[in-house]
Amino acid sequence: MTKASDGYTLLEHYVNWLAEPHASTSIGTAVNVDLSAYGTGFGTVSPTYTVAGAQNGTVALQSDGHTARFTPTTSCRGLGAFNFTVAGSDSTAYTDQVVVLVAP
Repeated sequence: MTKASDGYTLLEHYVNWLAEPHASTSIGTAVNVDLSAYGTGFGTVSPTYTVAGAQNGTVALQSDGHTARFTPTTSCRGLGAFNFTVAGSDSTAYTDQVVVLVAP
């Protein structure tokens, strides 16, 4: 029940990580995240995906238009992240963050 500097326990941080969009990878290894899983409500409005704001790595949208590839920096051990947005042709949009665990 160790508490982090924000007052929450490490267990609470872990449970929150499980509930949010997340992925895991090994040090120095890229990971692909299929963003279409987070845009299912946009299926009838021609969804488009964008990625930005990578932390502790880089992110790029792949040629299929819905897969994000996160590549951690060589010094990253712990958490990385990136933001994504799915937008529909009807002007609706959803933005969230994917947190990536980079472990040995």
